Amino acid sequence: MTLPLIEPFGSDNPALANLPGYASVLSTGEQLPSRVGVAREVYDGTIASLVALRRVEDSLAGCKAALVARLMGAAQVEAAAVGLNPWQHGVAHSSACTDLALTLCIPEVTAASLAHHSTVLVNDHPLILDGVDAGLLSFRHACIIVDEIATLEENPLITAADAAAFEARLLEIGPGTTAASFAGKARRVRESTHPETITTRTKQAYSKRAMTLESGKDGMSWLTLHLPSLAAEGIWVNCTRTARAIKNQARLNHPPQNSTTGARPGAAGGGHDGSGGRDGSGGGECRTLTQLRIDVAAALLLNQHPLTAEVRKTNNTTKGDAGHGFTTDSHGTSNSTSTSPTDTATSTGANESTSTDAPTDPGPDVGVGVSLVVGQRLVFL
Repeated sequence: MTLPLIEPFGSDNPALANLPGYASVLSTGEQLPSRVGVAREVYDGTIASLVALRRVEDSLAGCKAALVARLMGAAQVEAAAVGLNPWQHGVAHSSACTDLALTLCIPEVTAASLAHHSTVLVNDHPLILDGVDAGLLSFRHACIIVDEIATLEENPLITAADAAAFEARLLEIGPGTTAASFAGKARRVRESTHPETITTRTKQAYSKRAMTLESGKDGMSWLTLHLPSLAAEGIWVNCTRTARAIKNQARLNHPPQNSTTGARPGAAGGGHDGSGGRDGSGGGECRTLTQLRIDVAAALLLNQHPLTAEVRKTNNTTKGDAGHGFTTDSHGTSNSTSTSPTDTATSTGANESTSTDAPTDPGPDVGVGVSLVVGQRLVFL
């Protein structure tokens, strides 16, 4: 296959020589040559060429899937002819995926996924493969349809007719969409037509929970947690509350030195991230809420508590303070405690009327009527 040579187009193109910038249309409807006219012709022609090239790329993806399926079929025939046992058959399959990865210069995990989807497309879903060959669907669209049908077929009540109707529906809405948009549409179609599959997908997602570590640059790394949403939201809220408590306690311990208006420390001039000021000098804590949040999470995961023992003891023995604090058991395990909004407002009012030392306004980031008596600046090594 020989591809054409594409020449760049710019203001120095010979086709634009001695042409006016724009020419009006004659009374006969004919438009005189101009730089604008030539540029529009090149623009429209390039768009048409890109559309044709996209269709060729999709067709090549279909041809590639057929070749991959042919490769895996040959490996399977060889394994059956030699008489390999199930374990040896799995090794042979892995070896074929490794050869595929080396040939295409892709990771082995990607090669295994390519082999799976290609085999399923060729053997079980020829209509989807025809759409890819015709340039109507990309290979990513085809993989999405295959995965959604596989989820549907895990329900024993789903018949072949139901799966075929679902496949036809996805083939209708697939052309003209991006892969990301089509994935959401396919999921909504499946959930609306077969709501019982929601439980199946939830179980599948729960089985894939994991923690991964990826080395970064400059002494940093990425620690990723893939876990249920409720647990993730709880971790986020817990770290955020502790980070805000540390920052608010730093405001109380180190009030701004230039405060001459009698305003409460930290109640005004706060930054958008909960700091005493944009320069970090307003409350004795120079770290932003984002930095404090990850420092708190790291300390807790390393079995350290981001709050000092003295402050935790004060918080545990303080009566009537509302909001969210931390208590520790004999083993040093931290437990988050909270009160209802009604109790919070009641206890806050009691503190305001009986004591002038208790903090009653930790700042705009914590919320109205919430009182915190926890947290000091974290020294994280």
